[in-house]
Amino acid sequence: MTSIARLAVFSTLRLAIGMTLLVTQATAATAPGLTVAPSISSTAALVAATAARDTCVRLGYHVAVSVVDAGGHLLVTLRDAAAAPHTAEASRRKAYTALTLRRSTQDFARLLVAHPDGMGLHQLDGFLIVGGGVPMRVGDTTVGGIGVSGAPNDHGDEECASAGIAAVGTSLKTGP
Repeated sequence: MTSIARLAVFSTLRLAIGMTLLVTQATAATAPGLTVAPSISSTAALVAATAARDTCVRLGYHVAVSVVDAGGHLLVTLRDAAAAPHTAEASRRKAYTALTLRRSTQDFARLLVAHPDGMGLHQLDGFLIVGGGVPMRVGDTTVGGIGVSGAPNDHGDEECASAGIAAVGTSLKTGP
């Protein structure tokens, strides 16, 4: 078989697989009893985490960065070699908390000062209500959360998390 014939067979095979996947996904998405919720991809999570970490490095901070998907599942954690041991777990919990509360952990910590009746939330498993966690959104839909831990203050953690979101802002858009 010539190389042109192989290329034609390969292209046809790729097209057939692609169409099969497209039909399968469309069928799964419309099957009764199923829902499809938008969520950040692992690729976008890695881009966001890298940008957040790089921002913190430029600012002289040794941090860990975590990103969770819309279901609260950890997609990526990056930890600077000089970051304190607790930062990886703290960043994951900040990301999870921001996703769950659908607001920055810094904003929620401030809200608790004004309304201490909500203090019981800090006892929920996986929560960490200190600055550095920011929800990731597409429009009004929360599609993930990013958490940073290790900057000398909560403002530094949140600044780096926001830089991570900005790095993937356009890739989080859905639809045509």
